[in-house]
Amino acid sequence: MTVTLKKLAAELNVSPATVSLALRGVPGIAPGTVTRVKELARKYDYVQSNIGRALQSRHTRLIGYLLPGITRTFFNEILQGAGEETASRNYGLLVGWVNPGDEHLEHQINLLLEKDIDGLIISEKYHLIDRYLPRFKNRGKPVVFCSNKASEGYVEIITDNFYGGYLAVETLFKHGHRKILGSVELEERFRGNAAAAEHFGVELGKSLSAEDALKKLLADNQYTAMAAYSDDQALDIIYGLRRNGRRVPEDVSVIGFNGGALGERPEFQLTTIEQQRLDLGRCAVKSLIEQIENPDYVPVNQYLKPELKMRKTVATITTGGA
Repeated sequence: MTVTLKKLAAELNVSPATVSLALRGVPGIAPGTVTRVKELARKYDYVQSNIGRALQSRHTRLIGYLLPGITRTFFNEILQGAGEETASRNYGLLVGWVNPGDEHLEHQINLLLEKDIDGLIISEKYHLIDRYLPRFKNRGKPVVFCSNKASEGYVEIITDNFYGGYLAVETLFKHGHRKILGSVELEERFRGNAAAAEHFGVELGKSLSAEDALKKLLADNQYTAMAAYSDDQALDIIYGLRRNGRRVPEDVSVIGFNGGALGERPEFQLTTIEQQRLDLGRCAVKSLIEQIENPDYVPVNQYLKPELKMRKTVATITTGGA
């Protein structure tokens, strides 16, 4: 038998409006009445539908989130932060996947629109969704880009990659390194590398990939350190160096970027520039909900500063590269 709001109200001898307000936690209902309503709702496993309220308020309290996946990526913690913030604000989170060559993307977009989400978060660097953005804009659905550069006209909640790149080279400089190899795989991070190198008088080389970096480190013993594009790249380089008889950090120091769990393992103990992954997700949700609930709110880009996580892959040197 389907339990309705009216049935609960009749059994409690109160109005349906009172039951609705009590279940929603609206102030002004006597505490005893709230307790009775919630106990009876639990007894019948009653869940209040938000369809009627959504029609009245024009909000479903649902947020969409499109991202490329969470397995073996730092997106799992960004999603965790987004989920925690969404739940704390009494919103729901609908998650979809987007990847290059995915023929199901349009279907994912249609599902989000059919659910009438209040807004959308995107973590996807290939901008595959750009051609669908007008469909959200025309419906008054705000969009926030999280952890990747925003399309023109939209806001981004992203790590301060320039600062992180600067911090990596600054850290290596302070440990005596004067000839450092950087990675150009993310332009903004390498620009930070270059700015620090110029400021501290460091010779900075360029690498195009982990394979290219490994070749250059093995061929030129004057490079004493590597500022990697990511933790994964750093770990690949460390593995390659060790296979070729080079010690880390005694022969070559390596610093990563991201702060993933793999780098914490005892066989690596990777020094890294750690992104604020939980905060990225939380800030994206906060920005989106502000736009949903306050039509006068003007969103702005946010750049979260990463932090140095010192472990055991950076050594201090006094000769050779100093």
